[in-house]
Amino acid sequence: MKQPIKSALALSSAVVAVVGLVLAPVAADAASTTTVTAVLSGSASVSSTGTTVSLPITPTVSGSFTAAADTVVAGTNNPTGYKLQISGTPTALTKGADTIPASSGTPAAPITLAANTWGYHVDGQYGFTGTGAAVTNQASLAGNWAGVTGTAVDIKTVATATASDSTSVWFGAGATTAKPAGNYAAVVTYTAVTNP
Repeated sequence: MKQPIKSALALSSAVVAVVGLVLAPVAADAASTTTVTAVLSGSASVSSTGTTVSLPITPTVSGSFTAAADTVVAGTNNPTGYKLQISGTPTALTKGADTIPASSGTPAAPITLAANTWGYHVDGQYGFTGTGAAVTNQASLAGNWAGVTGTAVDIKTVATATASDSTSVWFGAGATTAKPAGNYAAVVTYTAVTNP
């Protein structure tokens, strides 16, 4: 009789062991993470608030001068800012074969605007002195001026990121009675370039 009891105990132990395996806790599901990164490159944009700048001039023998401004708005997300540049096509104000050449001044070395030339001025930038002002048919223009070139040149530097930066670019022209009447025009291009 004693032997069957041992077998029953052994059988009970085996059942408990099997039940123990079945009741053991199930391992947790594995987890994984992903980092999403938006990579924004440094960029700059620029626009002019107007499509034309009109410079009405009534020429005189010694020269009559008119000035008006264009407003340029630029922005950049670049932490080191941007440079505003200007270029022109053609560089002379043109009416058929007749022209009013660009001033020989540069942003680094602007000069007084001479009769029968045209140019631009940006207050407080590079070598520009004086303050631009809208005037019509004056004997001369205040401040000093540079001439538009076919290659883009820097006319303003901003050293930080800015969502919207406004710049007044003044244009001036002078003419004597040696210039035939008519509309003289050139296309100016503004460019915003991010700083390194």
